[in-house]
Amino acid sequence: MEEVYIKGSVFLSDVFEDLPNNVYLDKTNCGCGATTLALKNNVKYVVLVPSVYLVKNKTQQNNSVFGFYGDIKSSELVAFLECGGEKVIATYDSFNRLFDLLNAISDVTKWKLLIDEAHNLINLAELKANVLNYIMDNYSKFGSYVFVTATPTQKDFLPEQLKDIEMVKYVWEDSDVIDLCVQQTSDIVKDLTVVCKQHLDGRLVGNAHIFINSVTSICSIVNKLRRSGISTTDNTKIVCADTITNKALLKKYLGSEWRQPSQPNCGGSVIFYTSVAFEGSDVYDEDGVTYIGVDCSKNNTKLDMSLSVAQIVGRVRDSKYKGKLKMLVAGMPLAATATKEEYCAFHNSKLQEAVDTVYLFNQTSNNFVRESLLASASNDSGYINIDDGCLTVNYLMFKLQMQRYAAMHSTYTVHNLSTEGDKCFVLSDKIINANGTFIVPTFEDTLVTNEKMIWEDMCKAYIAARESGDGDRVKLIELYEPMLQSIYDTLGIQRIKALRYGKKALSLELESVCPDATVFLEWCVGDFIPLSKAKERIQEYYNLRGDRTKAKAVDAFQWYSLHETKKRVGGKWVYGFIVNGIVR
Repeated sequence: MEEVYIKGSVFLSDVFEDLPNNVYLDKTNCGCGATTLALKNNVKYVVLVPSVYLVKNKTQQNNSVFGFYGDIKSSELVAFLECGGEKVIATYDSFNRLFDLLNAISDVTKWKLLIDEAHNLINLAELKANVLNYIMDNYSKFGSYVFVTATPTQKDFLPEQLKDIEMVKYVWEDSDVIDLCVQQTSDIVKDLTVVCKQHLDGRLVGNAHIFINSVTSICSIVNKLRRSGISTTDNTKIVCADTITNKALLKKYLGSEWRQPSQPNCGGSVIFYTSVAFEGSDVYDEDGVTYIGVDCSKNNTKLDMSLSVAQIVGRVRDSKYKGKLKMLVAGMPLAATATKEEYCAFHNSKLQEAVDTVYLFNQTSNNFVRESLLASASNDSGYINIDDGCLTVNYLMFKLQMQRYAAMHSTYTVHNLSTEGDKCFVLSDKIINANGTFIVPTFEDTLVTNEKMIWEDMCKAYIAARESGDGDRVKLIELYEPMLQSIYDTLGIQRIKALRYGKKALSLELESVCPDATVFLEWCVGDFIPLSKAKERIQEYYNLRGDRTKAKAVDAFQWYSLHETKKRVGGKWVYGFIVNGIVR
Protein backbone atom coordinates (compact mmCIF):
# COMPACT_ATOMS: atom_id res chain seq x y z
CA MET A 1 0.00 0.00 0.00
CA GLU A 2 1.28 3.45 -0.91
CA GLU A 3 1.24 5.96 1.95
CA VAL A 4 1.02 9.71 1.31
CA TYR A 5 1.90 11.93 4.28
CA ILE A 6 0.00 15.18 4.83
CA LYS A 7 1.19 17.68 7.43
CA GLY A 8 -1.23 19.79 9.45
CA SER A 9 -5.00 20.18 9.40
CA VAL A 10 -5.43 21.20 5.79
CA PHE A 11 -8.12 20.39 3.27
CA LEU A 12 -7.21 18.17 0.34
CA SER A 13 -7.87 21.08 -2.03
CA ASP A 14 -4.99 22.91 -0.28
CA VAL A 15 -2.62 20.11 -1.23
CA PHE A 16 -3.95 18.45 -4.40
CA GLU A 17 -5.71 19.52 -7.58
CA ASP A 18 -7.47 16.17 -7.82
CA LEU A 19 -7.85 12.78 -6.17
CA PRO A 20 -5.53 10.00 -7.42
CA ASN A 21 -6.59 7.93 -10.42
CA ASN A 22 -7.59 4.27 -10.48
CA VAL A 23 -7.05 3.51 -6.79
CA TYR A 24 -8.88 2.59 -3.59
CA LEU A 25 -8.17 5.61 -1.39
CA ASP A 26 -8.17 5.40 2.40
CA LYS A 27 -8.37 9.09 3.24
CA THR A 28 -8.45 8.15 6.99
CA ASN A 29 -9.63 11.67 7.81
CA CYS A 30 -13.37 12.39 7.92
CA GLY A 31 -14.21 15.90 6.75
CA CYS A 32 -10.98 16.55 4.88
CA GLY A 33 -12.82 17.64 1.74
CA ALA A 34 -12.37 14.72 -0.67
CA THR A 35 -15.88 14.95 -2.13
CA THR A 36 -15.72 18.75 -2.17
CA LEU A 37 -12.45 18.60 -4.12
CA ALA A 38 -14.09 16.38 -6.74
CA LEU A 39 -17.16 18.61 -7.01
CA LYS A 40 -15.25 21.89 -7.30
CA ASN A 41 -12.15 21.19 -9.36
CA ASN A 42 -11.85 21.30 -13.17
CA VAL A 43 -12.33 17.55 -13.75
CA LYS A 44 -15.59 16.16 -15.15
CA TYR A 45 -16.91 14.01 -12.32
CA VAL A 46 -19.66 11.50 -11.61
CA VAL A 47 -19.83 10.98 -7.84
CA LEU A 48 -21.73 8.00 -6.41
CA VAL A 49 -23.01 8.06 -2.80
CA PRO A 50 -25.13 5.59 -0.79
CA SER A 51 -28.28 7.68 -0.24
CA VAL A 52 -30.61 10.34 -1.63
CA TYR A 53 -30.01 12.30 1.54
CA LEU A 54 -26.30 12.69 0.68
CA VAL A 55 -27.15 13.75 -2.86
CA LYS A 56 -29.38 16.52 -1.53
CA ASN A 57 -26.86 17.54 1.13
CA LYS A 58 -24.10 18.08 -1.45
CA THR A 59 -26.25 19.76 -4.11
CA GLN A 60 -27.54 22.25 -1.54
CA GLN A 61 -23.94 23.35 -1.05
CA ASN A 62 -22.98 23.34 -4.75
CA ASN A 63 -25.30 24.99 -7.26
CA SER A 64 -23.30 23.74 -10.24
CA VAL A 65 -23.75 20.08 -9.25
CA PHE A 66 -26.68 18.05 -10.61
CA GLY A 67 -28.26 15.58 -8.18
CA PHE A 68 -29.60 12.38 -9.74
CA TYR A 69 -31.71 9.69 -8.05
CA GLY A 70 -34.99 7.81 -8.42
CA ASP A 71 -37.36 10.81 -8.43
CA ILE A 72 -35.32 12.83 -10.94
CA LYS A 73 -36.36 12.56 -14.60
CA SER A 74 -33.80 11.40 -17.14
CA SER A 75 -34.67 14.37 -19.36
CA GLU A 76 -33.48 16.77 -16.63
CA LEU A 77 -30.07 15.12 -16.55
CA VAL A 78 -29.87 15.14 -20.35
CA ALA A 79 -30.64 18.88 -20.41
CA PHE A 80 -27.95 19.51 -17.76
CA LEU A 81 -25.33 17.58 -19.74
CA GLU A 82 -26.28 19.18 -23.07
CA CYS A 83 -25.79 22.60 -21.46
CA GLY A 84 -22.22 21.68 -20.55
CA GLY A 85 -22.72 20.46 -16.96
CA GLU A 86 -19.62 18.71 -15.62
CA LYS A 87 -20.51 17.60 -12.09
CA VAL A 88 -23.11 14.92 -11.32
CA ILE A 89 -23.74 13.29 -7.96
CA ALA A 90 -25.99 10.24 -7.84
CA THR A 91 -26.99 7.32 -5.64
CA TYR A 92 -25.55 3.84 -6.08
CA ASP A 93 -29.04 2.64 -7.02
CA SER A 94 -29.40 5.12 -9.89
CA PHE A 95 -25.99 4.41 -11.43
CA ASN A 96 -27.36 2.05 -14.08
CA ARG A 97 -29.78 4.68 -15.40
CA LEU A 98 -27.14 7.41 -15.19
CA PHE A 99 -24.51 5.32 -17.00
CA ASP A 100 -26.86 4.48 -19.85
CA LEU A 101 -27.75 8.16 -20.33
CA LEU A 102 -24.15 9.33 -20.09
CA ASN A 103 -22.99 6.67 -22.46
CA ALA A 104 -25.70 7.62 -24.98
CA ILE A 105 -25.06 11.37 -25.17
CA SER A 106 -21.45 11.72 -24.06
CA ASP A 107 -18.08 10.00 -24.02
CA VAL A 108 -17.71 8.32 -20.62
CA THR A 109 -13.94 8.13 -21.08
CA LYS A 110 -13.86 11.92 -20.62
CA TRP A 111 -15.40 11.56 -17.15
CA LYS A 112 -13.93 10.45 -13.83
CA LEU A 113 -15.96 8.29 -11.45
CA LEU A 114 -15.77 8.71 -7.66
CA ILE A 115 -17.37 5.95 -5.61
CA ASP A 116 -17.74 7.71 -2.26
CA GLU A 117 -18.18 6.00 1.13
CA ALA A 118 -16.75 2.91 -0.57
CA HIS A 119 -16.84 0.87 2.64
CA ASN A 120 -20.58 0.53 1.97
CA LEU A 121 -19.89 -1.68 -1.06
CA ILE A 122 -19.43 -4.82 0.99
CA ASN A 123 -22.79 -4.23 2.71
CA LEU A 124 -24.30 -3.56 -0.72
CA ALA A 125 -23.07 -6.98 -1.81
CA GLU A 126 -25.26 -8.53 0.84
CA LEU A 127 -28.33 -6.35 0.31
CA LYS A 128 -28.33 -5.33 -3.37
CA ALA A 129 -26.04 -7.61 -5.33
CA ASN A 130 -27.39 -6.41 -8.69
CA VAL A 131 -26.51 -2.80 -7.88
CA LEU A 132 -23.01 -3.76 -6.79
CA ASN A 133 -22.45 -5.91 -9.87
CA TYR A 134 -23.48 -3.09 -12.19
CA ILE A 135 -21.00 -0.73 -10.55
CA MET A 136 -18.27 -3.38 -10.65
CA ASP A 137 -18.96 -4.17 -14.32
CA ASN A 138 -18.84 -0.54 -15.47
CA TYR A 139 -16.60 1.57 -13.19
CA SER A 140 -13.48 0.86 -15.29
CA LYS A 141 -15.20 2.13 -18.46
CA PHE A 142 -14.72 5.71 -17.27
CA GLY A 143 -11.57 7.62 -18.15
CA SER A 144 -10.45 7.14 -14.55
CA TYR A 145 -11.98 6.23 -11.20
CA VAL A 146 -11.33 6.39 -7.48
CA PHE A 147 -12.94 4.56 -4.55
CA VAL A 148 -12.86 6.76 -1.42
CA THR A 149 -13.54 6.07 2.26
CA ALA A 150 -12.29 7.02 5.72
CA THR A 151 -13.25 3.59 7.08
CA PRO A 152 -11.70 1.25 4.53
CA THR A 153 -12.56 -2.35 3.86
CA GLN A 154 -9.50 -4.57 4.17
CA LYS A 155 -8.32 -5.77 0.78
CA ASP A 156 -9.11 -9.41 1.61
CA PHE A 157 -12.74 -8.45 2.20
CA LEU A 158 -13.28 -6.33 -0.96
CA PRO A 159 -15.51 -7.56 -3.79
CA GLU A 160 -13.68 -9.99 -6.05
CA GLN A 161 -13.56 -7.44 -8.90
CA LEU A 162 -11.32 -5.16 -6.82
CA LYS A 163 -8.78 -7.76 -5.67
CA ASP A 164 -6.02 -6.23 -7.81
CA ILE A 165 -6.79 -2.55 -7.25
CA GLU A 166 -3.96 -0.32 -5.99
CA MET A 167 -4.43 0.89 -2.41
CA VAL A 168 -3.42 4.40 -1.29
CA LYS A 169 -3.54 5.73 2.27
CA TYR A 170 -3.33 9.35 3.39
CA VAL A 171 -1.43 9.66 6.66
CA TRP A 172 -2.16 12.84 8.62
CA GLU A 173 0.74 14.00 10.75
CA ASP A 174 0.60 15.79 14.14
CA SER A 175 -2.61 14.11 15.30
CA ASP A 176 -4.20 14.14 18.76
CA VAL A 177 -6.20 11.35 20.39
CA ILE A 178 -9.95 11.86 20.56
CA ASP A 179 -11.44 12.09 24.03
CA LEU A 180 -14.18 9.45 23.99
CA CYS A 181 -16.35 8.87 27.04
CA VAL A 182 -18.37 5.63 26.91
CA GLN A 183 -21.15 5.14 29.47
CA GLN A 184 -23.04 1.88 29.89
CA THR A 185 -26.81 1.99 30.37
CA SER A 186 -29.72 -0.38 30.84
CA ASP A 187 -32.20 2.08 29.27
CA ILE A 188 -30.81 4.14 26.42
CA VAL A 189 -34.08 6.04 25.81
CA LYS A 190 -34.32 7.10 29.44
CA ASP A 191 -30.72 8.32 29.66
CA LEU A 192 -30.77 10.16 26.33
CA THR A 193 -33.96 11.87 27.48
CA VAL A 194 -31.97 13.19 30.46
CA VAL A 195 -29.20 14.42 28.15
CA CYS A 196 -31.72 16.31 26.02
CA LYS A 197 -33.51 17.81 29.02
CA GLN A 198 -30.25 19.07 30.49
CA HIS A 199 -29.25 20.68 27.20
CA LEU A 200 -32.68 22.22 26.72
CA ASP A 201 -32.81 23.75 30.18
CA GLY A 202 -29.22 25.01 29.98
CA ARG A 203 -27.55 22.75 32.56
CA LEU A 204 -25.33 21.29 29.83
CA VAL A 205 -23.56 23.73 27.51
CA GLY A 206 -23.84 23.61 23.74
CA ASN A 207 -26.34 22.01 21.40
CA ALA A 208 -26.78 18.23 21.54
CA HIS A 209 -26.24 16.41 18.21
CA ILE A 210 -27.44 12.88 18.90
CA PHE A 211 -26.74 10.06 16.44
CA ILE A 212 -28.97 7.03 16.98
CA ASN A 213 -30.33 4.87 14.18
CA SER A 214 -33.89 4.36 15.41
CA VAL A 215 -36.82 6.63 14.57
CA THR A 216 -39.00 4.90 17.18
CA SER A 217 -36.40 5.47 19.93
CA ILE A 218 -36.09 9.11 18.89
CA CYS A 219 -39.88 9.51 19.00
CA SER A 220 -40.00 7.97 22.46
CA ILE A 221 -37.38 10.44 23.73
CA VAL A 222 -39.00 13.47 22.14
CA ASN A 223 -42.45 12.40 23.34
CA LYS A 224 -41.32 12.40 26.97
CA LEU A 225 -39.83 15.86 26.56
CA ARG A 226 -42.81 17.17 24.58
CA ARG A 227 -45.31 15.99 27.19
CA SER A 228 -43.49 17.94 29.89
CA GLY A 229 -43.51 21.08 27.76
CA ILE A 230 -39.73 21.09 27.21
CA SER A 231 -39.42 20.11 23.53
CA THR A 232 -40.99 22.03 20.66
CA THR A 233 -40.50 21.88 16.92
CA ASP A 234 -38.38 25.03 17.28
CA ASN A 235 -35.80 23.66 19.71
CA THR A 236 -35.84 19.94 18.83
CA LYS A 237 -35.18 18.59 15.32
CA ILE A 238 -35.26 15.08 13.84
CA VAL A 239 -33.09 14.39 10.78
CA CYS A 240 -34.09 11.14 9.08
CA ALA A 241 -34.91 9.88 5.60
CA ASP A 242 -37.78 11.85 4.07
CA THR A 243 -39.98 8.81 3.40
CA ILE A 244 -43.70 8.25 3.77
CA THR A 245 -43.03 5.58 6.41
CA ASN A 246 -40.94 7.92 8.56
CA LYS A 247 -43.45 10.75 8.18
CA ALA A 248 -46.21 8.41 9.30
CA LEU A 249 -44.16 7.30 12.33
CA LEU A 250 -43.40 10.89 13.32
CA LYS A 251 -47.05 11.89 13.02
CA LYS A 252 -48.22 8.77 14.83
CA TYR A 253 -46.01 9.21 17.87
CA LEU A 254 -45.48 12.96 18.00
CA GLY A 255 -48.43 14.58 16.22
CA SER A 256 -49.04 16.31 12.88
CA GLU A 257 -46.70 19.22 13.53
CA TRP A 258 -43.70 16.86 13.74
CA ARG A 259 -44.38 14.73 10.68
CA GLN A 260 -41.88 16.47 8.36
CA PRO A 261 -38.24 15.40 8.94
CA SER A 262 -35.74 18.25 9.34
CA GLN A 263 -32.64 18.90 7.27
CA PRO A 264 -29.14 19.31 8.75
CA ASN A 265 -28.13 22.81 9.80
CA CYS A 266 -31.74 23.56 10.72
CA GLY A 267 -30.86 25.00 14.12
CA GLY A 268 -32.18 23.70 17.40
CA SER A 269 -30.78 22.90 20.83
CA VAL A 270 -31.27 19.15 20.32
CA ILE A 271 -30.88 17.52 16.91
CA PHE A 272 -31.33 13.79 16.32
CA TYR A 273 -29.79 11.98 13.33
CA THR A 274 -30.51 8.51 11.99
CA SER A 275 -28.01 6.64 9.78
CA VAL A 276 -29.04 8.74 6.79
CA ALA A 277 -26.72 11.46 8.14
CA PHE A 278 -23.95 9.28 9.58
CA GLU A 279 -21.83 9.53 6.44
CA GLY A 280 -20.95 12.25 3.97
CA SER A 281 -23.24 15.01 5.26
CA ASP A 282 -21.82 18.31 6.46
CA VAL A 283 -23.17 19.72 9.72
CA TYR A 284 -22.05 23.11 11.02
CA ASP A 285 -22.53 24.23 14.62
CA GLU A 286 -19.74 25.82 16.65
CA ASP A 287 -21.60 24.87 19.83
CA GLY A 288 -22.35 21.29 18.74
CA VAL A 289 -21.72 18.48 21.23
CA THR A 290 -21.75 14.99 19.69
CA TYR A 291 -23.45 11.98 21.29
CA ILE A 292 -23.81 8.46 19.90
CA GLY A 293 -26.50 6.06 21.10
CA VAL A 294 -25.94 2.34 20.54
CA ASP A 295 -28.59 -0.16 21.60
CA CYS A 296 -27.15 -3.63 21.06
CA SER A 297 -30.58 -5.22 21.46
CA LYS A 298 -31.58 -3.74 18.09
CA ASN A 299 -29.92 -4.86 14.88
CA ASN A 300 -30.28 -1.48 13.19
CA THR A 301 -28.31 0.27 15.95
CA LYS A 302 -26.00 -2.55 17.07
CA LEU A 303 -23.91 -2.51 13.89
CA ASP A 304 -23.42 1.25 13.95
CA MET A 305 -20.80 0.92 16.65
CA SER A 306 -18.40 -1.05 14.45
CA LEU A 307 -18.43 1.09 11.33
CA SER A 308 -20.00 4.46 11.99
CA VAL A 309 -18.15 5.91 14.99
CA ALA A 310 -15.33 7.25 12.86
CA GLN A 311 -17.83 8.76 10.44
CA ILE A 312 -19.91 10.41 13.16
CA VAL A 313 -17.06 11.84 15.20
CA GLY A 314 -16.28 14.51 12.60
CA ARG A 315 -19.77 15.13 11.32
CA VAL A 316 -20.19 18.47 13.14
CA ARG A 317 -17.42 20.11 11.17
CA ASP A 318 -16.70 23.35 13.03
CA SER A 319 -17.57 22.48 16.63
CA LYS A 320 -15.45 23.99 19.39
CA TYR A 321 -15.96 20.64 21.16
CA LYS A 322 -14.47 18.64 18.31
CA GLY A 323 -12.25 15.90 19.56
CA LYS A 324 -14.68 15.11 22.38
CA LEU A 325 -17.23 12.38 21.84
CA LYS A 326 -19.77 10.83 24.19
CA MET A 327 -21.20 7.38 23.56
CA LEU A 328 -24.07 5.78 25.44
CA VAL A 329 -24.18 2.01 25.02
CA ALA A 330 -26.86 -0.45 26.08
CA GLY A 331 -24.87 -3.69 26.06
CA MET A 332 -21.70 -4.24 24.07
CA PRO A 333 -21.42 -6.11 20.74
CA LEU A 334 -19.18 -9.16 20.65
CA ALA A 335 -16.71 -7.32 18.40
CA ALA A 336 -16.04 -4.84 21.21
CA THR A 337 -15.34 -7.38 23.95
CA ALA A 338 -13.87 -10.48 22.27
CA THR A 339 -10.34 -11.09 21.06
CA LYS A 340 -9.89 -11.56 17.32
CA GLU A 341 -9.40 -15.31 17.84
CA GLU A 342 -12.61 -15.59 19.90
CA TYR A 343 -14.53 -13.49 17.36
CA CYS A 344 -13.31 -15.57 14.41
CA ALA A 345 -14.10 -18.82 16.23
CA PHE A 346 -17.65 -17.65 16.99
CA HIS A 347 -18.39 -16.67 13.38
CA ASN A 348 -16.65 -19.74 11.97
CA SER A 349 -19.06 -21.81 14.03
CA LYS A 350 -22.02 -19.76 12.70
CA LEU A 351 -20.78 -20.29 9.15
CA GLN A 352 -20.34 -24.04 9.69
CA GLU A 353 -23.86 -24.27 11.14
CA ALA A 354 -25.16 -22.61 7.97
CA VAL A 355 -23.18 -25.01 5.75
CA ASP A 356 -24.56 -28.01 7.66
CA THR A 357 -28.14 -26.67 7.52
CA VAL A 358 -28.03 -26.03 3.78
CA TYR A 359 -26.45 -29.44 3.12
CA LEU A 360 -29.15 -31.22 5.14
CA PHE A 361 -31.89 -29.18 3.44
CA ASN A 362 -30.63 -30.15 -0.02
CA GLN A 363 -30.16 -33.81 0.87
CA THR A 364 -33.47 -34.60 2.55
CA SER A 365 -36.77 -35.21 0.80
CA ASN A 366 -38.77 -35.17 4.03
CA ASN A 367 -41.11 -32.17 3.74
CA PHE A 368 -41.45 -31.79 7.52
CA VAL A 369 -37.66 -31.61 7.93
CA ARG A 370 -37.33 -29.17 5.02
CA GLU A 371 -40.04 -26.89 6.41
CA SER A 372 -38.39 -26.95 9.86
CA LEU A 373 -35.00 -26.07 8.37
CA LEU A 374 -36.57 -23.33 6.25
CA ALA A 375 -38.23 -21.84 9.34
CA SER A 376 -35.01 -21.92 11.36
CA ALA A 377 -33.07 -20.40 8.46
CA SER A 378 -35.42 -17.41 8.43
CA ASN A 379 -34.21 -16.65 11.96
CA ASP A 380 -30.55 -17.12 11.06
CA SER A 381 -28.16 -14.18 11.52
CA GLY A 382 -27.51 -13.64 7.82
CA TYR A 383 -25.44 -16.73 7.03
CA ILE A 384 -28.19 -18.34 4.97
CA ASN A 385 -29.85 -16.85 1.89
CA ILE A 386 -33.49 -17.80 1.23
CA ASP A 387 -34.73 -17.47 -2.33
CA ASP A 388 -38.01 -19.03 -3.52
CA GLY A 389 -37.87 -21.77 -0.91
CA CYS A 390 -34.22 -22.61 -1.65
CA LEU A 391 -31.34 -22.21 0.79
CA THR A 392 -27.76 -21.21 0.00
CA VAL A 393 -24.82 -20.32 2.24
CA ASN A 394 -24.01 -16.61 2.41
CA TYR A 395 -20.20 -16.81 2.61
CA LEU A 396 -20.02 -13.04 2.27
CA MET A 397 -21.47 -12.67 5.78
CA PHE A 398 -18.22 -13.98 7.28
CA LYS A 399 -16.29 -11.31 5.39
CA LEU A 400 -18.73 -8.69 6.60
CA GLN A 401 -18.25 -9.74 10.22
CA MET A 402 -14.46 -9.77 9.91
CA GLN A 403 -14.52 -6.30 8.38
CA ARG A 404 -16.71 -5.03 11.22
CA TYR A 405 -14.22 -6.32 13.75
CA ALA A 406 -11.31 -4.75 11.88
CA ALA A 407 -13.15 -1.42 11.60
CA MET A 408 -13.89 -1.31 15.31
CA HIS A 409 -10.25 -1.92 16.19
CA SER A 410 -8.82 0.57 13.70
CA THR A 411 -7.58 4.13 14.11
CA TYR A 412 -9.18 7.03 12.24
CA THR A 413 -8.64 10.75 12.07
CA VAL A 414 -11.11 13.60 11.82
CA HIS A 415 -10.53 17.08 10.41
CA ASN A 416 -10.17 19.95 12.87
CA LEU A 417 -11.59 23.28 11.68
CA SER A 418 -10.84 25.22 14.86
CA THR A 419 -8.21 27.95 15.03
CA GLU A 420 -6.56 26.40 18.07
CA GLY A 421 -3.87 24.69 16.04
CA ASP A 422 -3.14 22.76 12.87
CA LYS A 423 -3.95 19.32 14.16
CA CYS A 424 -6.20 16.42 13.29
CA PHE A 425 -7.83 14.28 15.93
CA VAL A 426 -7.32 10.52 16.00
CA LEU A 427 -10.02 8.05 16.97
CA SER A 428 -7.91 5.64 18.99
CA ASP A 429 -8.16 1.87 18.68
CA LYS A 430 -8.50 1.87 22.49
CA ILE A 431 -11.94 3.49 22.44
CA ILE A 432 -13.80 0.32 23.37
CA ASN A 433 -12.02 0.29 26.72
CA ALA A 434 -12.96 3.87 27.53
CA ASN A 435 -15.62 4.40 30.16
CA GLY A 436 -16.96 7.19 32.29
CA THR A 437 -20.05 9.02 33.40
CA PHE A 438 -21.52 11.99 31.59
CA ILE A 439 -25.20 11.50 32.48
CA VAL A 440 -26.17 12.26 36.06
CA PRO A 441 -29.99 12.51 36.34
CA THR A 442 -31.63 14.64 39.03
CA PHE A 443 -34.96 13.91 40.70
CA GLU A 444 -36.61 16.37 38.28
CA ASP A 445 -35.12 14.51 35.31
CA THR A 446 -36.41 11.20 36.66
CA LEU A 447 -39.95 12.55 36.85
CA VAL A 448 -39.87 13.43 33.14
CA THR A 449 -38.48 10.06 32.07
CA ASN A 450 -40.85 7.97 34.20
CA GLU A 451 -44.26 9.53 33.43
CA LYS A 452 -46.99 6.89 33.57
CA MET A 453 -50.68 6.87 32.70
CA ILE A 454 -53.17 4.04 32.36
CA TRP A 455 -53.64 3.62 28.61
CA GLU A 456 -57.20 2.25 28.69
CA ASP A 457 -58.42 5.12 30.86
CA MET A 458 -56.75 7.60 28.53
CA CYS A 459 -58.42 5.98 25.47
CA LYS A 460 -61.86 6.17 27.06
CA ALA A 461 -61.34 9.77 28.18
CA TYR A 462 -60.19 10.72 24.67
CA ILE A 463 -63.17 9.10 22.98
CA ALA A 464 -65.56 10.84 25.38
CA ALA A 465 -63.86 14.19 24.76
CA ARG A 466 -64.03 13.77 20.97
CA GLU A 467 -67.70 12.76 21.08
CA SER A 468 -68.69 15.62 23.40
CA GLY A 469 -66.64 18.21 21.51
CA ASP A 470 -64.48 19.02 24.55
CA GLY A 471 -61.61 20.55 22.56
CA ASP A 472 -59.54 21.51 25.59
CA ARG A 473 -59.49 17.97 26.93
CA VAL A 474 -58.79 16.58 23.45
CA LYS A 475 -55.71 18.81 23.13
CA LEU A 476 -54.55 17.94 26.63
CA ILE A 477 -54.70 14.19 25.98
CA GLU A 478 -53.10 14.56 22.54
CA LEU A 479 -50.24 16.48 24.15
CA TYR A 480 -49.56 13.42 26.28
CA GLU A 481 -50.22 10.79 23.60
CA PRO A 482 -50.58 12.09 20.01
CA MET A 483 -50.99 8.56 18.65
CA LEU A 484 -54.59 8.59 19.90
CA GLN A 485 -55.58 11.13 17.26
CA SER A 486 -54.35 8.84 14.47
CA ILE A 487 -55.95 5.79 16.10
CA TYR A 488 -59.32 7.55 16.48
CA ASP A 489 -59.30 9.11 12.98
CA THR A 490 -58.01 6.02 11.17
CA LEU A 491 -59.50 3.04 13.07
CA GLY A 492 -62.62 4.54 14.60
CA ILE A 493 -64.35 3.97 17.93
CA GLN A 494 -65.75 0.52 17.17
CA ARG A 495 -62.35 -0.86 16.20
CA ILE A 496 -60.78 0.62 19.34
CA LYS A 497 -63.38 -1.12 21.46
CA ALA A 498 -63.11 -4.37 19.51
CA LEU A 499 -59.39 -4.44 20.28
CA ARG A 500 -60.21 -3.86 23.98
CA TYR A 501 -58.25 -0.60 24.09
CA GLY A 502 -54.96 -2.53 23.90
CA LYS A 503 -52.10 -0.16 23.09
CA LYS A 504 -49.97 -2.74 21.28
CA ALA A 505 -52.90 -4.13 19.28
CA LEU A 506 -54.09 -0.66 18.29
CA SER A 507 -50.57 0.43 17.36
CA LEU A 508 -50.06 -2.65 15.15
CA GLU A 509 -53.49 -2.15 13.55
CA LEU A 510 -52.63 1.47 12.84
CA GLU A 511 -49.27 0.51 11.31
CA SER A 512 -51.05 -1.95 9.02
CA VAL A 513 -52.84 0.94 7.33
CA CYS A 514 -50.00 3.46 7.57
CA PRO A 515 -49.15 5.81 6.14
CA ASP A 516 -52.43 7.52 6.87
CA ALA A 517 -54.01 9.55 4.10
CA THR A 518 -52.94 13.00 5.30
CA VAL A 519 -49.29 11.91 5.44
CA PHE A 520 -49.48 10.39 1.97
CA LEU A 521 -51.44 13.21 0.31
CA GLU A 522 -49.57 16.07 2.03
CA TRP A 523 -52.26 18.63 1.18
CA CYS A 524 -51.80 21.94 2.96
CA VAL A 525 -54.32 24.54 4.10
CA GLY A 526 -55.16 26.81 1.17
CA ASP A 527 -54.17 24.30 -1.53
CA PHE A 528 -56.44 23.96 -4.58
CA ILE A 529 -56.86 20.28 -5.48
CA PRO A 530 -58.55 19.50 -8.84
CA LEU A 531 -61.18 16.76 -8.56
CA SER A 532 -59.33 14.54 -11.03
CA LYS A 533 -56.07 14.94 -9.11
CA ALA A 534 -57.81 14.21 -5.79
CA LYS A 535 -59.30 11.00 -7.15
CA GLU A 536 -55.97 9.92 -8.65
CA ARG A 537 -54.01 10.50 -5.43
CA ILE A 538 -56.63 8.85 -3.22
CA GLN A 539 -56.54 5.79 -5.50
CA GLU A 540 -52.76 5.67 -5.11
CA TYR A 541 -53.25 5.74 -1.34
CA TYR A 542 -55.78 2.90 -1.44
CA ASN A 543 -53.43 0.87 -3.63
CA LEU A 544 -50.56 1.46 -1.20
CA ARG A 545 -52.70 0.11 1.65
CA GLY A 546 -53.80 -2.89 -0.40
CA ASP A 547 -57.37 -1.56 -0.24
CA ARG A 548 -59.46 -2.54 -3.28
CA THR A 549 -61.86 0.37 -2.80
CA LYS A 550 -62.43 2.40 -5.97
CA ALA A 551 -61.50 5.98 -5.16
CA LYS A 552 -63.86 8.94 -5.39
CA ALA A 553 -62.84 12.55 -5.01
CA VAL A 554 -65.37 13.03 -2.21
CA ASP A 555 -63.52 10.40 -0.14
CA ALA A 556 -61.19 13.23 0.78
CA PHE A 557 -63.82 14.65 3.15
CA GLN A 558 -63.13 11.85 5.66
CA TRP A 559 -59.62 13.26 6.23
CA TYR A 560 -59.81 16.93 5.29
CA SER A 561 -62.11 19.89 5.83
CA LEU A 562 -62.75 21.07 2.26
CA HIS A 563 -65.04 23.28 0.26
CA GLU A 564 -65.82 22.76 -3.39
CA THR A 565 -64.99 25.51 -5.85
CA LYS A 566 -63.68 26.12 -9.33
CA LYS A 567 -60.57 27.88 -10.56
CA ARG A 568 -59.24 29.01 -13.93
CA VAL A 569 -56.23 26.89 -14.89
CA GLY A 570 -54.63 27.23 -18.30
CA GLY A 571 -57.48 29.35 -19.59
CA LYS A 572 -60.32 27.05 -18.59
CA TRP A 573 -62.38 26.38 -15.48
CA VAL A 574 -61.33 23.42 -13.31
CA TYR A 575 -63.50 22.07 -10.49
CA GLY A 576 -61.85 21.05 -7.26
CA PHE A 577 -61.42 21.56 -3.51
CA ILE A 578 -59.83 24.21 -1.33
CA VAL A 579 -58.21 22.66 1.76
CA ASN A 580 -59.37 24.27 5.02
CA GLY A 581 -57.68 21.84 7.41
CA ILE A 582 -57.42 18.26 8.66
CA VAL A 583 -60.51 16.59 10.09
CA ARG A 584 -60.04 16.10 13.83
